[in-house]
Amino acid sequence: MIKNLLLCGLLLCAMTFLNAQDLGYINQDVTLTTGTYNCSGTGNINVTIPQGAVVQLNCTDTYAGANLIIFGQLTVNKNPGSSLQVGGYILLGTAANLTVNGSFISSKMVTLGENATFSITKDYASTLNDGKSVHLLTKSNLQVGGNSRFNNGHLIMDAGSVFTTTGNLTLANPESQISGALTTLGTLTISGGTNQLSCPGSITTTNLVNDAAITPVAISGSGFIKITGNLEQGSGNPLTSDATIVVDYNGTGGNIGAATRGASSPCSPLTLPVNLSDFSASYNKGIITLTWQTATEINNKGFYVQRSVDAIHYTTIGFEPSKSMSGNSSVGLAYSFLDPSPELNNYYRLQQMDLNGRVSYSAIIYQPKAGTDVSQTTTVKAYPVPATDYIYFISSAAGRLMIFDLNGRQVLNGMVAAGANKISIQQLKSGIYDYRINNQKGRFIKK
Repeated sequence: MIKNLLLCGLLLCAMTFLNAQDLGYINQDVTLTTGTYNCSGTGNINVTIPQGAVVQLNCTDTYAGANLIIFGQLTVNKNPGSSLQVGGYILLGTAANLTVNGSFISSKMVTLGENATFSITKDYASTLNDGKSVHLLTKSNLQVGGNSRFNNGHLIMDAGSVFTTTGNLTLANPESQISGALTTLGTLTISGGTNQLSCPGSITTTNLVNDAAITPVAISGSGFIKITGNLEQGSGNPLTSDATIVVDYNGTGGNIGAATRGASSPCSPLTLPVNLSDFSASYNKGIITLTWQTATEINNKGFYVQRSVDAIHYTTIGFEPSKSMSGNSSVGLAYSFLDPSPELNNYYRLQQMDLNGRVSYSAIIYQPKAGTDVSQTTTVKAYPVPATDYIYFISSAAGRLMIFDLNGRQVLNGMVAAGANKISIQQLKSGIYDYRINNQKGRFIKK
């Protein structure tokens, strides 16, 4: 019976491979529409799955140098007993889905957009030879059906994200940032330096091995840790020196340090303290006026007004306290702030702070020192996408063009005029880039 089932499984696998379109070795950028494909490997190119596409990709090689850019659904099937290593970066857009049937290794930055899901049926290793991060944005989900190991780089989990591994998890490098829900059904080993846990972040594990010998503690910050098995002290360091971390642990081994013992998270429910309904800017006679409106406020201390000339580095230029004495309001409240000494180019954002010290940020708006409020009127179109040596930006207003790589580094900065602007991108490496003109943002691919 078992032999018959195995034979049927092998035949089904063979039929799947035979009925697929054979792409061979992919050595140039490709966009895959809905269908099933065979692939023997890739060069250092871009493989794009557009929104709405449902793609099955059968890989016979163990290495692919491609960047994976996924806005739809991609399932990667590997031969039994082998793993797949992707040498490029991996980007999952909003609500995108990537499933790897087999073991998987990533070598560069991995980004899961909001509501995206990345599932690996067997083991996962993050080598990150470029020192970057695996970043889970809010409401994204990383699921591993075996063991997980972060050899280099960092794990960054935004609030609302989920990472579950059914085996063991090793954080071999310090400075991971956990604000989401991390669950390990096996043993969590921390063998690097200090990692940051921040409310509403939580860690649930069967066993925890504190092997962080580089710095005084393995975990700092605030949040909740639940250990259902054993806490082992691989080093002489305590687990944490922060009483704002609550640990649910009934064992006697190990050293939880200054953590507070308890059975529930110390973090308040994740509630947006302020619902911002409008934020705009205008210029008149040397002064820029910022106005914003809140729909509701919960425990709002107020707003720090921050300004930047490059949309990267911000300086606080003022503070507006909540107009509600208690910081709570179920009706809309209007605010304004005057900047009497603006720069030539000004990017503004609001850093909202609640009464407990937690902060959140508004969208960024742009207002030059002279002229009309282009932040409300600018429209931008970029073509062709993908681009090669040049890209055209058609803008309804003059403004500053800034281009960033996926790591947030600014790679190009200059002014554009109203109308069509031909911009050379010959100096840029192949990959995905974000651009901003005034308040308008977009993304393009460089071949």
